[in-house]
Amino acid sequence: MRYAALFVLALAAAAPAAADPSPQLVALVQQRIERYGLDVDVSLFDTATVARLYGILNENDDDYFRKRQKLKTALRNATDR
Repeated sequence: MRYAALFVLALAAAAPAAADPSPQLVALVQQRIERYGLDVDVSLFDTATVARLYGILNENDDDYFRKRQKLKTALRNATDR
């Protein structure tokens, strides 16, 4: 029983902590997302969501409305920190 408790304790200590997105990335996405008329605080989202938004913003798609729709969809499905 003691070994099981030690094993669980070791697993809990080894689990990686979720890191916040880099401030530079958040600032970049915040600045660029405002160009699409979306009023959202990007700093409230987790790293995966900010990365997803950054990926959409960097797509080679020049269609403003299509990219805006993709951003709105990603924001609707976003995960807060």
